[in-house]
Amino acid sequence: MPPSKEFYRAFEDRYRGSRELIKSRLQAYARYLQLIEGFFPGCSALDLGCGRGEWLEVLASRGITALGVDLDGGMLAACCELNLNTLKGDALAYLKNTPAEGLALISAFHLVEHIGFDALRDLATDSLRSLKPGGLLILETPNPENPGVGASTFFRDPTHDKPIPPELLSFLCEYTGFARVKILRLQTAPHLLAGAQPTIFDVLTGSSADYAVVAQKAHPDPGFPAITEIPEDASFSFHELCDNYSQKIEDRYEQALWAVSSRLQKIQDQHTREIEIKNNRIQILDREKTECDAHIRELERKIYGVPASKHAYRALMVLLRNPHYRRLTPGRRTKNYHKLNAPWHTHLYRMLLCLCYEGRISWHTHAYRACLSLVGHRRYRPLHNPQFINLEQDMQRILFSPDHADRKLPLPPDAESLLIRFGAKSEVKGD
Repeated sequence: MPPSKEFYRAFEDRYRGSRELIKSRLQAYARYLQLIEGFFPGCSALDLGCGRGEWLEVLASRGITALGVDLDGGMLAACCELNLNTLKGDALAYLKNTPAEGLALISAFHLVEHIGFDALRDLATDSLRSLKPGGLLILETPNPENPGVGASTFFRDPTHDKPIPPELLSFLCEYTGFARVKILRLQTAPHLLAGAQPTIFDVLTGSSADYAVVAQKAHPDPGFPAITEIPEDASFSFHELCDNYSQKIEDRYEQALWAVSSRLQKIQDQHTREIEIKNNRIQILDREKTECDAHIRELERKIYGVPASKHAYRALMVLLRNPHYRRLTPGRRTKNYHKLNAPWHTHLYRMLLCLCYEGRISWHTHAYRACLSLVGHRRYRPLHNPQFINLEQDMQRILFSPDHADRKLPLPPDAESLLIRFGAKSEVKGD
C-alpha cells in the first residue's frame, strides 16, 4: 500500500482533473492578471495551498513572480518537476510573516474549505495587510449553491471541513476592509452556455460547480481601475437555472396547449364546413320542394282555377252551418246500405272524381252522401228531409251561383257541362 502522504496526490489526479483542464479553467482570471501586470510591474504574488502548481505555472507564463506554499509533499513534487518556486510549510503561518503591502496578488484555490472559520477570518485580515493598495485577493472554493456539489461531490474529499456559501465569503472580505468584492461563478456546464434548454439533471448539477471571491484593496487614486468594471464570463447560478427550467416547462406547456387548440380548431372548422354543406343541401332540397309545390299548385290552378278539394270543403262547411241540416234524423234502413256504408271523405273523393270525369253517379249525389255521413248516423239510415231542404239545389247554389258573392267559387273546367246536365235533370223531374 502506498504511503498516506501520496494518497491525496493520487486522489487529486483522479478527481481534480488534468493539469491542462485546470489551466484552461484558470483562464477565467486572465482579465484580473492584466490589471496586475499593468499597474504592478515586477511585483510578486503568493499562492496559498498551491497543490500541483497549475496557477503558479499560469503566473510564470505571464512573467509574474510567484511563490507557492503547501504542506503536502506529494503535491509539491509535481511543482518540483516543473521547477516552480514553492515552499513546504503552513501557508497561513507564512502569510502572517509577510511584510505589509509587499504583494500585488494573493490567491488560495480550494483552500478555504479545508480550514475553520477563525483561520479563514485570519486569512482575510492578513491578506489585507500584505497587499499593496489596489492589490487583489482571489479565493476559489466549491460552490454549495450547486445541489450536486453541496450534497455529494464536496464530501468526496476527506480533508474538506464544511462548504462556504458565496454570500458568507464575500461578506467576510467586505467586513475585513476590502474596498471592492466580486463573486465569480465558474464551471457552468458547457452545453448550457451554448444555449441548450436545461433538464432537471442540469438544474441539480449544471450550475456553477465552483465560485471565486475577488477582493480589491482600496487605492488612494480614484482613477485606479476597479474589479467591478471587469466583465464576467457567462455563467448560470442555481436560481437562474431554476428560472430557465420553469420557463422551459411553461413554454412546453404553451406549445402543447397551442397544438391541442390548433387541432381542436381544425376539427371544429371541419365540422363547421360539413354542417354548412349539409345546410346548403337542405336549403337546396327545400327550394326544390317549394318549387315542386308551387308547380303542383300552378297545375291545379290551370286545371281547376281553385283546387277541387276547396270546392267540396267550402260547400260542405256552408251546408253544415245551415241549421236545417242539423235537424236531419235517421229513418228506416235503406236497401242500398252496403253502398252508403262508407266514410264521408270517400264520398267526397268520389264527388271530386265526378267533377272531372263522367261517373255512374252524379257529383251532387256523392256530396249528398258525404253530407249525410257527416251529420247522420254512422250506419247511414235513410233520412226524412223536410220540404224546405233541397240538398241538390243548395250544393248547386253554393258552388256555382253568382248571386252569392261571399260564397262564389271559381268554376272547375267542366262546370258548364255539369250545370247543363244538372239543369236538364231538374227539368225532367219538374215535368
